[in-house]
Amino acid sequence: MRIIGRAVVIFIVFGLPVIARGQQLDGYALATALGRQGMQVGEVYRFEFPRTDLKISIHGISVSPLLAGDSWVAFGGTVSDAQSIGELALLPGEVAPVLASLRAGGFKITSLGSYFPLEKPQLTSLTFMGIGPVLKLAKGLHAALAASGTPLGPVPSPSAAPLSTPRWAAFIEKILGRNGTMDGGVMTVTVARIDSVTQGMMGIPPAMGVGETLRFENIGGGQVVAAGSLALTSNEMTGVLASLEAHHFTVASVGSRLTDENPRLYFLRFFASGPAKKIVKGLKAALGGIQIEPPGMER
Repeated sequence: MRIIGRAVVIFIVFGLPVIARGQQLDGYALATALGRQGMQVGEVYRFEFPRTDLKISIHGISVSPLLAGDSWVAFGGTVSDAQSIGELALLPGEVAPVLASLRAGGFKITSLGSYFPLEKPQLTSLTFMGIGPVLKLAKGLHAALAASGTPLGPVPSPSAAPLSTPRWAAFIEKILGRNGTMDGGVMTVTVARIDSVTQGMMGIPPAMGVGETLRFENIGGGQVVAAGSLALTSNEMTGVLASLEAHHFTVASVGSRLTDENPRLYFLRFFASGPAKKIVKGLKAALGGIQIEPPGMER
C-alpha cells in the first residue's frame, strides 16, 4: 500500500515553463494554472478538489469528502492536443453557474445526476470532458471550480501519515488481493479493465478514470463504508447489478463519463456499509463479472 497525505505529490510548482507544440504535458504548468499540486500516474496528471468545506453524511453515517464528495480532473495527451476528463461534486445552487462556466471554456458535459440517496447535503455529480490546448483546459476548469464553493488554492499541510498500513485497510487488501492507497483516512483501490479504451484515434489510459474505483473508510467496530464507481459494458451490467443487489449494496446511479468511446462504458456508482469482510465479499463478486486485469497486472 502507498500512504500519502493531501499534499504529497509528484511535482511542485516553481513557475510556468516555456512550452512548445507537441511537447508532453508538464506538471509544473498544470499545477500553476490550477493553483495546487497534483499526482502523476504514467503520462496522466490528476488533480483532486475534495469538498472539505462540507460535512457529509450518507444514510446518517458521517463520511470523508474523499469518499463521497471528491471533485477531480485528469489530463492526458500533449501540450497542444490534450484531453481532460473529470467529475465535480456540486451543491444544487452551484450547478447552473458551473455549467455555464464549463461551456464557456469549451467543455462537453457528459452526465449530471445525484451522488448518493440520503446524502446530506445532497450533492450533484457533474462529469465533463474537454479536448484542446492543455493550459486552456486547466484555466477553464479553474474558472468553473471558482464558480462553486469548492476550496481552491494549495492543499493544507497534512498531519503526519501513519508509518504502516492500518489494520482494517490491510485486512481489505488481503481479501481483495489488491493494494490500495491511503489518503486522509480513506483507502482507494483502482482496478484497470483488460480492454483498451479509445475515443476516436486517442487512447484513454485507466488513470483518466475509465477503470474501477473502490473507496473504503473505517467507521469502527469492524465496520466500514464503501463507495465508488464501476466501469461496465452493457453486457456486464445485468450480472454486476445482480451481485451488488445480492450483497445489499445501494446503486446510486448509472451514467456516462465519455462520448463515443470504444468500448462504450457505463459508470455505476455504489454505496454500502457494514462488516468489512461482508462488504469486500460483495465487491469481489461484482468484480468477478467485469473484464479486469488480474491482481498484480494492473496498469
